[in-house]
Amino acid sequence: MNQKGFAPIVVFLILLGILVVGGGAWYLSSKNVPPQSATSGPQTATTASSQPQDATANWPVHTDAANGFEIKYPADFPVEVLESKDLSVDLPGTFGGRFTYQENAPISSSTTGRVASETVGDFTIDYWAQYGGMGSWDTVINAWTKRNGNYYIISLNHEFISGAPGFTPDVTETTLISKALSNMHDGTNTYVNIFHQILYTFRFVNPS
Repeated sequence: MNQKGFAPIVVFLILLGILVVGGGAWYLSSKNVPPQSATSGPQTATTASSQPQDATANWPVHTDAANGFEIKYPADFPVEVLESKDLSVDLPGTFGGRFTYQENAPISSSTTGRVASETVGDFTIDYWAQYGGMGSWDTVINAWTKRNGNYYIISLNHEFISGAPGFTPDVTETTLISKALSNMHDGTNTYVNIFHQILYTFRFVNPS
């Protein structure tokens, strides 16, 4: 074969080699492309506006300069902070008013008295389920904190249960107390939810 006939073959082989190498490189690079997310639509970064906001931020602050504390609560959910030397709970249906008790009083297993107790923040919360007769109950979430020998008491008195113990065979004291405690711990209940938020806004403003 003469040189003139051999030259086009060499050029063809060189071009073919370039195509093979280039195609292989493209194939390998396409295999390494990470898969796209199954979520359609544009992805957005999380911003401060999408974060949960403090539900109490716009509540007015109520200051008691005489007793040295402040607390926040919404205008349609006013609360009273009782400052006293004695620990007490409001049981209007049973005792006709406030009932004084000891902070270390035993937990009751019947429908008479404090049926549970726990700590939430700076407060001790006593749960009361006091049967007053005729299907009437005093069910109270009684929260208190103490400083310099004084009690600061905030209560939520609400109709968490109704019915008379033993009225039907399946409604026993144990059943009613269990139901009362379940309702008083129900975070989806508007009253319970707001009450707990209020407790976390309480603070002393004067040195102890």
